[in-house]
Amino acid sequence: MNSNLCVLTQKIGRLLLIGLNRPEKSNLIDQKTASMLNDILYNQFDKDDTIIGGVLYGEGKDFCLGLDIEELTDYIKQNPTCDNTSLNTLYSCLSTDSTKLTFSKPLIAAITGKAIGAGLELALACDLRVAEIDSILSLHKRKHCIPMMNMGTVRLPRLIGLSRALDMILTGRELHANEALEFGLVNRVAPTGTAIGVSVKMIDAIYRLPGLSALYADRSNVIRSSHCPKDSELVKMEYAEALNAFKSDGIKGFNDFICQHILLFFSYLFFLYSYSH
Repeated sequence: MNSNLCVLTQKIGRLLLIGLNRPEKSNLIDQKTASMLNDILYNQFDKDDTIIGGVLYGEGKDFCLGLDIEELTDYIKQNPTCDNTSLNTLYSCLSTDSTKLTFSKPLIAAITGKAIGAGLELALACDLRVAEIDSILSLHKRKHCIPMMNMGTVRLPRLIGLSRALDMILTGRELHANEALEFGLVNRVAPTGTAIGVSVKMIDAIYRLPGLSALYADRSNVIRSSHCPKDSELVKMEYAEALNAFKSDGIKGFNDFICQHILLFFSYLFFLYSYSH
């Protein structure tokens, strides 16, 4: 396992551990991380017949705090007009393609610390979610005017119902682990430091039962029954609405982000100057 990679993998028997590995940035998803994660989930996890299940986790204290805003801000500064071509490129950076998939085998999200925005959308793409007792889950992307682009608008209401989904989306409501369990957003609450271990035991328990073919068939049928025949159209609609949101709010949000950080920087310099004199 190469600790220098932004996504780690470790095969334990027939189980694959997949770890987001940017702990110094709370596992924010940049273009490199998204690309590597997509490749691992598509090719290493889903297509390897020797792997029967996986656990997705975040190195460090947090699962994932969403998208790397600084990288996106740099892109906006380099493409200030943001025409349709550059917006399409931006979408490809923002979107984690693997969240669009339903995998052929179970994947469990082991949530530690915070799962925010695209980080929560990534957890929603998994079959099950195990959250540690002190974890926090939220979709407050609007802080930087970022719409959901990774099937969050589709999966969230299916998991917890329309009213609760709208509550989280419209208000940016944060859910602590036990409340997320009541909502049906997570399946287990685990003591601090045990989410990965609990997830591994769940995968192991699933495959200790006889009738693996029946399990795959039942899982496939349940997932298929919950999916609308027009899901592909919903993905396109989410994409179109997200691009429109960027045209009206997104650029301003990124510019505000830049201005806020410049202001904080000069405020800090003023504080140092005042303190030294």
